[in-house]
Amino acid sequence: MFWILSGIIALGPSTTLLAGTILAHVGVDPAIAQPLVVLSAAVDVLAGILFLVPGWVRRAGALQLTISAVYLIGLSVVAPALWFDPFGALLKIVPLMGATLVVMAFQEKR
Repeated sequence: MFWILSGIIALGPSTTLLAGTILAHVGVDPAIAQPLVVLSAAVDVLAGILFLVPGWVRRAGALQLTISAVYLIGLSVVAPALWFDPFGALLKIVPLMGATLVVMAFQEKR
């Protein structure tokens, strides 16, 4: 649900504007920043939905881990201050990756 809800929240107009502004501030072309936020939010929602579909848990989990790694690496490079965000913008990704691995490990093959 984390993936689905965070993606939906990110698609909100004020959130999309804020995220786009943050990306533009760190050097991402403003013409690309907001569409990038919308695209990444849509991918998050899709990854969350696929994770709920039986038979897709492992593949969706692998997708989530890949997305998480891209977010961590990319944002660490362009906005390292997010590691010190009081709401844990990047920090919360690490235990989420661990939880994803646990669910994937216990998912029975069907």
